[in-house]
Amino acid sequence: MLGRLLVLLLVLLWTTRSATCLLGRRQVLTYGSVWSMARPSAATAADVIPEHVYLYGDIDPDTCAELTQTLLREERAQVSKRGRAKLTPIHLHVQSGGGALTPALYACDVIDSMAVPVYSFVEGSVASAASLLTVVADKRYMTKRSVLLLHQPSLELGELRYDMLGDKLYNVKLLYDTMVDLYVEHSKLKRSAVEALLSTEKYLTAAEAKEHGLVDVIL
Repeated sequence: MLGRLLVLLLVLLWTTRSATCLLGRRQVLTYGSVWSMARPSAATAADVIPEHVYLYGDIDPDTCAELTQTLLREERAQVSKRGRAKLTPIHLHVQSGGGALTPALYACDVIDSMAVPVYSFVEGSVASAASLLTVVADKRYMTKRSVLLLHQPSLELGELRYDMLGDKLYNVKLLYDTMVDLYVEHSKLKRSAVEALLSTEKYLTAAEAKEHGLVDVIL
């Protein structure tokens, strides 16, 4: 009996450690065939094997730097091997509660500028700054039980002099307008409708996200 308990404990420890390695900060972004067995087959034609990038975790400068470097590295590899006429879509899988807005906006610029098409996948929960990364993709997928959350940027004041308050408010308004413009550009929503969504903390279902034009396909 004691022997069986020890074996079960070792298996549990190994499993937990393996999961940590898969989802640890440095392993969040992976591409190629690492997790290819779990991907939807409807995303591309049967004779095309897409590259897969996984962004599971918070959005911060390090995460976005690694994301953009991974995307651009894959784009360069494809162009050098196949030329621009035979580019394979990159599948960007996202599950994130959000994070820093400005790094996310830069990552959106990179995705927008890429010659290789990027297909995004909303998996589980995608919120705040992370939602920007999914909506700018060339084609947007969302699993049927996943949720999407759009909300306003928050203001961190910290130790702030009174005469700097106006500058802080100006900066937040600038980022807010940039964010709203991005959602308007990549959805069916008018500015007033986007602002209404941003004013709440309510999740959007996959059906609602598709109705608003924030995703294209429900899986």
